[in-house]
Amino acid sequence: MPIAVTAAIAAAFFVSTVNCLIDNANLIWYEQNNQEPQYYYISSRDVPQGLAQTHKIIVNQRITRLQQFNYSNFENLEELKIDFCKVREIDAGAFDSLRSIVTLTLSGNNIAEIEKGIFNNLQVENLNLSTNYITSIHPQAFDNITNLKTVILDYNQLKCWSSDWFYNTPSLRNLSFRHNLLEELPDNALINFRSEIKNETEISVDFGYNKIHLIHPRAFKCVENFSLLNLEYNKLLMLKVETFRNVTKIKNLILRGNPLTCFPKELLLVILEKVEHPAI
Repeated sequence: MPIAVTAAIAAAFFVSTVNCLIDNANLIWYEQNNQEPQYYYISSRDVPQGLAQTHKIIVNQRITRLQQFNYSNFENLEELKIDFCKVREIDAGAFDSLRSIVTLTLSGNNIAEIEKGIFNNLQVENLNLSTNYITSIHPQAFDNITNLKTVILDYNQLKCWSSDWFYNTPSLRNLSFRHNLLEELPDNALINFRSEIKNETEISVDFGYNKIHLIHPRAFKCVENFSLLNLEYNKLLMLKVETFRNVTKIKNLILRGNPLTCFPKELLLVILEKVEHPAI
């Protein structure tokens, strides 16, 4: 790719930015099969030839709004990290041209809402939105991300769980919502985990350190196997036997740190039968 074209691509990353974060480098990137970081400075006239072929880019610039950008020239880009960049808004379609992306990280920003159209239909496998200020997620925000395996939304401000999330995400196996403000898990909370593939696969779900005081008896109806079900340090006073009726196996069940006052014998028998490693 001509240097002039590569320079234009790199410059376009920062059309609405102010003040870099570390060492005045605007981009940190990695050459193929090289673990040593490379640095790009937008003020530099010399644009490295390998930038367009990089598999990993770390944006090192304050960006309040992520707009649509043409990533198609970065054909090998598998990991994009936009962490601690003061991002507040993400336009619909901002990442649509990320054809080969595997990991997308937007941690440590100022994002408050996740709207429909930002992540839908991406090929991403790992999505990290932790340590933001997210209070609202559109019911269809995560629809049709068919390669999605892991979602991390730790350290946000979500109060309500939506059973509509994650429609048509057949590869999803790991969910982490630690340190939010969730209060209830509704009927069929994990209904979009009921595909045949998922029933044959162990699912990891982490709701630790929320404010959950109520779990609907059918909240986990559509999941058969958990590798992890973490409910530690919530506000649970009781659990009903029906909560685990449709679950075949739980490898790790963590309930410690809850003010459980009612723990019926029937529930204990169910846990002994279905849970390999309980932590109560």
